[in-house]
This record gives sequence, C-alpha cells and structure tokens, in this order.
Amino acid sequence: MISVDDFRVYMKEQLQLDRDRVSVQVVGQTIDDALLSASMELGLPKFSLEYEVLDKGSKGFFGIGKRNCILIVYQKEKKSHDLLSDTVDDYGLNSEILVNEDGYYTIHLFESIAMLLVHEPVGTGIPVEFEDVINGLHNRGVINFDEDRIREIVNEKTGKFERVGSYKHIPSNDASLEISITPDELTVEMIVTPPGMGGDSLTERDIKQGLDIKSVEFGVRLDMIEDFIQYPIYNEPYIIAEGQPAVNGEDSKLIYSFKQTGDIDLKQDKDGRIDFKELNRFTNVVEGQPLATIKPPGVGIDGKTVFGRYIPATDGKMIEIKLGKNVSIVNEKTVVADASGQVLLINGKITVETILVIDGDVNVETGNINSLGSVVIEGNVEDGFTVNAQANIEVNGYVGKSTLTSGGDIIVKQGINGGAGTEISAGGSVWSSFITNSKVDSGDRVIVSDGIVNSQVDAAKKILCKGKRAKIVGGHLRAAQEINAAVLGTSGGTETIIEVGFDPKTKAEIEELDGKLKIITNKLDEASKNLHSLVKMKKMNKEISEEKENFLKELKIEHNRLTAQKRNLTDELNDKREYLTNLSSEGIVGASKQVFTGVIIKIEDKDYEIRNPFKKSVSFVLHPEGYVTTKDYVDITEDIERKSINVDKTT
Repeated sequence: MISVDDFRVYMKEQLQLDRDRVSVQVVGQTIDDALLSASMELGLPKFSLEYEVLDKGSKGFFGIGKRNCILIVYQKEKKSHDLLSDTVDDYGLNSEILVNEDGYYTIHLFESIAMLLVHEPVGTGIPVEFEDVINGLHNRGVINFDEDRIREIVNEKTGKFERVGSYKHIPSNDASLEISITPDELTVEMIVTPPGMGGDSLTERDIKQGLDIKSVEFGVRLDMIEDFIQYPIYNEPYIIAEGQPAVNGEDSKLIYSFKQTGDIDLKQDKDGRIDFKELNRFTNVVEGQPLATIKPPGVGIDGKTVFGRYIPATDGKMIEIKLGKNVSIVNEKTVVADASGQVLLINGKITVETILVIDGDVNVETGNINSLGSVVIEGNVEDGFTVNAQANIEVNGYVGKSTLTSGGDIIVKQGINGGAGTEISAGGSVWSSFITNSKVDSGDRVIVSDGIVNSQVDAAKKILCKGKRAKIVGGHLRAAQEINAAVLGTSGGTETIIEVGFDPKTKAEIEELDGKLKIITNKLDEASKNLHSLVKMKKMNKEISEEKENFLKELKIEHNRLTAQKRNLTDELNDKREYLTNLSSEGIVGASKQVFTGVIIKIEDKDYEIRNPFKKSVSFVLHPEGYVTTKDYVDITEDIERKSINVDKTT
C-alpha cells in the first residue's frame, strides 16, 4: 500500500513537472511525420509523446488545397516509481503507467485547534480509512474530537481543512523551519522538520516570517507555500521564492535577401536530350544590389534577486560582419554588391564571385586551373589535368581522364569520357550528357541525358537519367533518395549494383557519435555519483575539508561541461538519425522502359536480384514489412532542366 508521505511527495513532483513541461509546435504531412519531427526536436522517443491537434490538415483535391497537419507535442507525464506499475508497450520496452492514486489525509495543528483535510483517491486508488485517521489524530495528540464528525469528513473527502478537535500544545515538538538561499540570490529553499505529538504544524505565517528574517522581499511563491500547507514535504529542499534572472539582449545578425540555394529548371528537346541551355539555379546580382540587412543588437532586460537587488543585463553586441569579395556595407546597415556576378555564402561570408573563363581547352597551355569562384571552359578538359573551383565548373566540351572538384555544380555538356583515375566531385549537382568509366561524387544530384556506363556514382539525393537513350549499365551507383533511368542493365547480364535509401557517410558519422556519447555518458554518471556523495556529506557534517571543498567545485564545473557535451552530441545524433529515417522512407529505384538480369537493387539493407527481366516500366521500393517489392513506375516528378552560366565576355 502507498503511504501518505509517498503520495504527498508524488503530488509535489507532479505539480513541478506540470510547471516545467516543455512543448513544441510541429508541422508534417501526416501525424506520424509531425511526431517524428517532435521526437527529434525534444530528444525523446515517439512512444513517450502526447499531442494535441491544432490543424489535422487536408490531402486536397488532386494535390490542390493540400494542407499539412499542425500539432502541439509534449512529453508524457513521468510518474514516481512507487506509484506506478510497469507494463510493456508496443515497442517491447517497459513504460511506467499510472494505475491508481490512493487517497490521503493531512492533520494541521495550530493554536490548540486541530484541522483535518481528506483527499479522495483517483482511479482504483484506495480511499482513506476512518481507523487510519483516528490513529493519526491520536499520534498527534488530538483530543476532544467527535468520531461521527471524523467519519463524515472521511466519507465526504472534500479536500478542504475542517476543524475536528483540540490538543495540548508541546512547543518542543513544533515543526521547525530552515531557510537557505542560493549564492546567486535567485532561489530560496526551505527544509521543514515534521512536528511531533502536540507540536504545531508549520503555517503560512511562519514561512513568511522566516522569509522576512532572511530579508526576502521579491519572488515569493505563494502558490508553493499554499501547496506545502496542504501537501507537506518534510526533510527535503522545497522552493518558496525565486528571483528573476537577467535576460541579455541578442547580438546583431544578418538577414539575407538572396536565395542561398536555387530551384532546378531544366528542359528537354524533342529528341529527349538535356541541352543545358537554361539555368536558374544560382542567384546573380548586379552592382549596388542589396544582399543583406544588419539587424541591430537587442536591449537586455534587467533581473532581480530575492533580496530586491537588480541584476544588470547585458545589451547585445554588434557582431563583426565578415564580408567576402566584391561586397561592402552602406549606411551601417545594408550589405550591397560592389560588382555584378554570382552571390554565394562561403564560410559564412557574403561573396560576389566573378567568373573565370577559359576560351579554349584545359591543356598544357593553361596548366591546372584553380579558382575561388566559378570556371567556364569553352573547350575540353584533356587527360591528366585538374580543375578546382569553390563555386561552379562548366565545360562546354568533354572531360577526359581528369579530376574536377567543385564546391557547387559541375556541368559537362559533351559528356565525361573518363578512364582509370577519373574523379568528378561536386558539392552540388553533376550534369552531363553521359558518364563512362568514371568515379563521380555529388553532394546533391547526378543528372544525365544519355546514360551511365561502368562507373561508380554516388549522390547525396538522386541519380536521374532522363532521355531516349538514358540507361545505366554496369558499375555501382548509390543515392540516398532515388535512382531513375529508362533502362537498367544490359542484355548481356552485366552486373549493375544500384543502392538507395542509405547514406554510408552519415551512418559512419552516427556510429562515431554514438561511441563518443557513450564515453561522455559514463563520465557524466561517475561525476554525478561523486557530486551527490560530496553534497550529501556536506549536508550531514555541515562542513567538509578544504581539499574536499575544492574537489566539489571542480566536480560541479566538470559536471556542467559534460552535461553540455552530452546535450550537443545528442542533438547532433538526433539530426542525423532523422535524416536517415527520412531516407529509408523515400528510397526508390525506377526504370521507364525495362530492367535486365544482372541488376542488383539494394534499398536500405535489403537486396533484390533481378533474375527475370522486366520488359516494361517498373519501380522498386521497400515494403513496410522490410523487403524490396515492385510497384507501378513512378516517373521523375521534378524539372531537371537548367541553363548554362551566362558569361559576360566583355570583362
């Protein structure tokens, strides 16, 4: 049976939990999508969340009028283990679920008057027994009480104090009060020793007098004091006043007025080829065009200690605005372009890059090319040469056995006809007529009009081959979201490995972060145990040695440092896990014409080997039960047309 004291502690904990409860507002296409976002943001599993629907959303009519659902999500109440029973949820994990709350009673003695409060049980909780109340009154030394009236109060369970008798006051048995104030003067706690037989209970007046003696004049929590009178918690720290911490002003920041990423706008000609004549991916600016506005720093809000002393707040600082090339600040608040060109955000700096134009081929006459901006090559990149650019690379001819590295997109109009050692690496997308015998790595998409042959191609998002001759033959292709072509494989049965729904780079990063988190968690647990032991020792002995006092200070600093590290690692892990979770639901492989034997399709960690050819369009997805299955072909839904970089040859 749950004791009255246990239940009092539980009720106090629940009151504090309700005050501290954190919620977030999230948006998603479905409730599950929104809950997944909330799970990552709160750092909690989905089964531990509760939610309220603000807008259930709408699928619309053929996509028109589609509206996402909006939820308010918060963590389920954590219950004290003494008042809970364990059950196994759908995930096979132990969850704590409240099954009952026993009734309880409180006896309050003051100025020879005995008062009784009886609270009703909740759910299947056990009600207060008449005999228990009678014993409690005897134990507190209450006399001259009417048992019939006591029985009536027990039956009514009003939750209010009722006068029930008198007692002989024994001052030495009164409840005692000890008040302490944190060094920052922002929190006042009391520890109350319970009264004995004939001893007076603690009153609101006693607590207020104690606060007056300590000169506490601000932030008194009357609600907490009232709660204590009804649900006393003895021999434990209990907050009764809180100051107002200072709120520092926010530092100034930049508000950008240009798109940092662009939408794709590609078009096919009548032969099904991508000619790369139209581009609207990057943001071009003209001289004098505003690029960003500097938001001024905010004003701090002063705080106040429980003694009424003001805590000065710090106003926000004017951050140093780091500018790249061809930009400046006018009127102390606006960043503008000093030249026409392409605006980029490189290492946090707003930069307007001019374009380096190579009129012919990259060969022995030019040597290797290195540029901090974009590079346009009017001819070819011949075997053995390297082109590096922080922004974009466009080759109007072909690329041979070469190395191209770009922080943005790489466009090769005539195709990549590589060989052993050919490496194409782009922070953005790779666009080419065809790719053969090459290694290609893209931070976004790989888009090809004719086909990919015997190549290793990795894309952070999609590999799309769209055109009449768009095929993938041989090699190993990996994309997080989608791989799509007209034809997969060849009639000769050449092994062609196609993987989607999985990002090996992110998975490796998660494993590394998991290892770091385990180490930090173990260190934090050890620090918490040592810190708890020293604090307990100090409370019992009132003081500890200088050596232990110094160790206690060091432990607190270390505990705070480890807590911050654990929080940062957890946030980073949640972001990466959310990314992988989304990938597994999006992975799809499609062929608009046919699929030959010899093709191996991998979605997440599940394999599907083509043993019988598909002579029609088909798509491959991961079934909810965990195996690769086919479905009606899903065509490329996005525009993949783009135009070439517009080069001003007069400069």
